[in-house]
Amino acid sequence: MSNEIAKETGEKLAEEIMGGVDVEYSEEGSGDVVAWPKQMPSDVPVFKYGIIDATMANPEDAGGGVIVSFREVEKGAYSKYEQDLKADGWTITTDSGWTDQHISAEKGDFTIEVDVDYLGENTAALYLTENN
Repeated sequence: MSNEIAKETGEKLAEEIMGGVDVEYSEEGSGDVVAWPKQMPSDVPVFKYGIIDATMANPEDAGGGVIVSFREVEKGAYSKYEQDLKADGWTITTDSGWTDQHISAEKGDFTIEVDVDYLGENTAALYLTENN
C-alpha cells in the first residue's frame, strides 16, 4: 500500500472513530505538508513559527472547535504569536502562572489557547473553541 493511500485510510478511520471529526496528519519527517485548517476563522492569525503536524476540527453539532499541533517550533514563538494575536485584535487573558508557555486569548465568540513548547520538545498546540 502506498504511503498516500495509508495516510488517507488512517485519516478516514480516525474520522470515523471520532464521530465525524475532520482529521489530517503527517508523519514526522515524511515531507507531507498539512495545511492550516479551512475551518479556522479568518481572524485567527496563522501560527507560522513551526511546522503543522496534525489538525482536527470537530463538527458543529459536537461543539465545533479546531486543534492544530506543531513540531519544530522556533525559539521565541510564544512572544511572536502573542504579538500576532494582539495585532489582530485578540484580548490576551493568560494567567500569569503560565507565562512563556501558555497563551489564552478571546475575540468575539471565540477563545484560543496556545501551548508553546510545553513539553520542552519544540512543539506547540493551538485550541480554538466557540463560546456559546
